[in-house]
Amino acid sequence: MSVAAQLDQTLRDAGVPIVGVSIGSLHDRRTWSILFDASATPGDRGRANQIVNTLVVDDAAWQLHEGRMAMADPALQALLLALWEAIPAPNATLEQCRDRAAALFSKHRRVPQK
Repeated sequence: MSVAAQLDQTLRDAGVPIVGVSIGSLHDRRTWSILFDASATPGDRGRANQIVNTLVVDDAAWQLHEGRMAMADPALQALLLALWEAIPAPNATLEQCRDRAAALFSKHRRVPQK
């Protein structure tokens, strides 16, 4: 699950009326934004801000984010698009292929030795 999906679900589970969320920089929570439903009260907004500030992002979400950031490289995007186009009648959308490639990349990338 992505960080945005994790935040969205956590807010909804807490009963905060939202339309959706957006994550700017994963490492800077000031760039995370919430699009509130018109019915959101000041109390709902306060609870949402507290959730943003205290949300514990799970390891899988961090890894997926890191993989997606790597997949933002234009060369990797071009390669993925070429592979996706080469598959006759693919069962997955291009976005699903990107997410899968990002997940595999983050799972199998080598961590530099210190």
